[in-house]
Amino acid sequence: MPSLLITAPDVTMRSRIIAKFDGLTAKFGFLTAKVGDRRWVRWLMLAVFLPTAGFLALALTTPAPLTLRVLSVTTNGQFERVWQIQVAVTNRSSSTVAPHFTAHSTSQLTPFWEVRHGPASLRSGQTASYTLVAPDVGSMPFITQPFVVQAVTAQPESISSSSPIRRSNSTATSRPVTSTRRCR
Repeated sequence: MPSLLITAPDVTMRSRIIAKFDGLTAKFGFLTAKVGDRRWVRWLMLAVFLPTAGFLALALTTPAPLTLRVLSVTTNGQFERVWQIQVAVTNRSSSTVAPHFTAHSTSQLTPFWEVRHGPASLRSGQTASYTLVAPDVGSMPFITQPFVVQAVTAQPESISSSSPIRRSNSTATSRPVTSTRRCR
């Protein structure tokens, strides 16, 4: 009966990998541990993880460049949606920014809202009031759900968000009329 030797090629392949690894460990000083010793794996993981953790901490602790405070919202009674927002924006960054705005009640960004009144750019430290109008009905957040206003800037690349706007501090009307209420 013929028998198959499957282990011979596996052993040969394993010995080639070990030889290749031994050649690399001789070339690079930080990988001088033996193949069976896994301390080098810990050092390698630490060398990769520490910079990643540092950049993540930096990203999470760096404040957004813009402060957004919603001054008022205008709703329509028919669709129970917000179609116009007045927002005060303060530039806390060290550079001039050109914000683009959106509002949503989900985590998906809608198309940018039209700026009816407000400057095209904000200098460092400047505060301005913007009147924003929804580009279409699909971009209008419902007044029955909390929503946020967000400002997107290219330099620095960032997204700044307002505090959530809730039904208690926005207009809620079932009549098909346009009404405005100031937010606190």
